[in-house]
Amino acid sequence: MDRLGNSSFLAYLSPALRKDSFFKALAESLDPVLAAYLKKIPVNIIISNLLNQPEEVLDFLAIFHFNVDAYDLDFPYDKKLALTQNAIKNKINKGTPAAIKNVIALAFDYCELIEWWQETPPGIPHTFRLKINDSLVDPVKLDRIVKAILKLKNVRSLYTGASSFLLVPPGTLYLLGNVNLYDYEVLPYLPTLA
Repeated sequence: MDRLGNSSFLAYLSPALRKDSFFKALAESLDPVLAAYLKKIPVNIIISNLLNQPEEVLDFLAIFHFNVDAYDLDFPYDKKLALTQNAIKNKINKGTPAAIKNVIALAFDYCELIEWWQETPPGIPHTFRLKINDSLVDPVKLDRIVKAILKLKNVRSLYTGASSFLLVPPGTLYLLGNVNLYDYEVLPYLPTLA
């Protein structure tokens, strides 16, 4: 297939079959069917052209192709696009503070990750918390944050909670609770005898 999407079944025949007049005629007779099929595909270069994809295609790619952590169908198009474009980079960095900061900042506008040694006085080793630019009053959104963090963090570290930079209106009471949900599987150790 060339850059314009033109293709012929002749290109897929072996050199011996190209010399056979029956197979050559058969391949040439099927070329209009192939051309009609290729015209029905509006965008046949999808992954390298994410910017021009409709929202449904981004949703499909993010969920089923890239398995993007912290992806939500309710996000606006620009956040969906950014998460999908950065999916490979975020998978490579998974388990690092940078991965958590990148994904949560894309999903919730801003994120500051504070590790145990950055606290004054230093906190419990291997713990971290987040400060985000969100009011943290929506339990669905908070649940999404927790699930995304648990997918992105390394196994050793413990997520201790999130807080917000936003000022709360007078007369509003917010309670901060730390909820950690861990899903794990114990893998049996079976020594091999060599």
